[in-house]
Amino acid sequence: MLENRILRSPQVFDAMLETDRADFCPRDPYYDCPQSIGSNATISAPHMHAFALEAAIPFINREQPQRVLDVGSGSGYLCVAFSKLLGPNSTVYGIEHIQTLIDLARINTNKNNRSLLDSHKIHFICEDGRKGFLPGAPYDIIHVGAS
Repeated sequence: MLENRILRSPQVFDAMLETDRADFCPRDPYYDCPQSIGSNATISAPHMHAFALEAAIPFINREQPQRVLDVGSGSGYLCVAFSKLLGPNSTVYGIEHIQTLIDLARINTNKNNRSLLDSHKIHFICEDGRKGFLPGAPYDIIHVGAS
């Protein structure tokens, strides 16, 4: 991803390096392709996560509390990566309409990033993301997975 200039900013590089995809992807976590996570869903390929995080860079201000909504948060990977990219007082809301995936995201995040849940920097919500999530609004960044 570095050679192909998909990863351009050191902040995104660090956020992705600190978020071990193996915690969120049951097999072949480092292959650059989507992987099944069950419930007829996939975790996007790493380059797609890099594109999403890089696209957010111009809107990130680590000095201010910010809010991110990740619609279709799946296994939780991108929520954790966003949380590591944002400033210390920011919040990420992952919304997913399948409860099994919400449970999976919490389990995955608890593996090596439990503090993000305990400190309420990440919230996983089981609702229809097409309707947004008004209680967390307004958002500085909204990501819609597999759109």
